[in-house]
Amino acid sequence: MKRYIAFFTFAAISSSLYAVSVQDLINQGKVMISKGVLDLSHHNITNLEGLQNIPKPASVKVIDLSHNSIINLNEDFFEPFKNAVMIDLSHNKVAEFIDDHFEDNKMLKKLNLAYNNISRMTRDALNDLHNLVEVDLRYNKLTQIPRGIAHDTKKNIKIMLGGNPIYQKIKELKQKMPKINFVR
Repeated sequence: MKRYIAFFTFAAISSSLYAVSVQDLINQGKVMISKGVLDLSHHNITNLEGLQNIPKPASVKVIDLSHNSIINLNEDFFEPFKNAVMIDLSHNKVAEFIDDHFEDNKMLKKLNLAYNNISRMTRDALNDLHNLVEVDLRYNKLTQIPRGIAHDTKKNIKIMLGGNPIYQKIKELKQKMPKINFVR
């Protein structure tokens, strides 16, 4: 028993020692944009501070921040990436999906927030994203989808909700919000 406790204590301490911010990666020269892709996946990033300091943000089409330990998003983090068409934040620890996180990303078509801890989503979370066609929210903790979500979009949006408690009410959601294609 003591051996297991010591191992888990060591694992918790060692993982926090290696937690990094985007600015840390920039300072270490580990940030590259290749063919329009900014790949920051699998770096144990806990903090997006410094994301706004990425050189040549206009050249970024895809942002991959998957498989990290990101908890909080801020409305300013993604602002410089005006030409991004896809943002992948899957497999993190994001708890809220609220308005202003992606409002400046007008070109965004796909947003992946699957496998997070999202339990709260605001009505305006998808505001101003007129090119958005797909949002992956599978395997979060959503118990409700605000009525009127995506109210100002011009296209039908596919929202994937499988693995959420709200998925049990999928037929009801489809009736209330026919403009949105709720899928597993």
